[in-house]
Amino acid sequence: MIECKGLVKTYGLQKALQGIDLDAHPGEIVGLLGTNGAGKTTTLRVLSTLARPTAGQVRVAGFDVAANPQEVRRSIGVVTSDDGLYGRLTPDETLRLSAQLRGLPSRIAAERAETLLQWLDLIGARHQLVETFSKGMRQKLNIARALLHDPGVLLFDEPTSGLDPISSRTVLHFLRDQKAAGKTVLFSTHVIHEAEALCDRVVVIHLGRVLANDCPGAILAQAETTSLEEAYFHLIGEAL
Repeated sequence: MIECKGLVKTYGLQKALQGIDLDAHPGEIVGLLGTNGAGKTTTLRVLSTLARPTAGQVRVAGFDVAANPQEVRRSIGVVTSDDGLYGRLTPDETLRLSAQLRGLPSRIAAERAETLLQWLDLIGARHQLVETFSKGMRQKLNIARALLHDPGVLLFDEPTSGLDPISSRTVLHFLRDQKAAGKTVLFSTHVIHEAEALCDRVVVIHLGRVLANDCPGAILAQAETTSLEEAYFHLIGEAL
């Protein structure tokens, strides 16, 4: 569902991505693990058609991101820590507006909204103004909006950033549920224990390069350690 081969992205003379190779399959959670500025967000921006690749082959749900961006957008749900929600709308109104913008039939949209609000424990707040919500509640509504059209590919950029432990746990459990439903999940994080607990495969990225791309156990074996944190710093140290 996600294929990147030799992905390069430059901004002027700066190479933000220097030949990224990664893939993700249905029913799999793949984590992009790296510090701020490593290239995680740039990778997700290319995959979500918000930035054009400078070079390389990038396909999502079988569609080339440069040649068929509209088809890619129909196939993905994107969640960032900057939710862009309208404070004067309620969750019901937010999801109804999103459905109209996507051209979803009213009945299907209403059924999906009901399911997502239940799933994310927002059903009791469906008629409250978003401006009264905590950051965790806003992020859960952000997720509901991104999944309203039932996309097969989920792209989450630092989805737990700034959230309290309970809200973070809810988001991570939700990602596991999506994996169980056969979705393809790619999410970025700099929180090592999240990647270790959640991911089928971890892509360690540093300064626009992939340093490792494997299951957590294999990365531990490669670094000859029992801690993903130690393995991560070992890989970073070798790259310096």
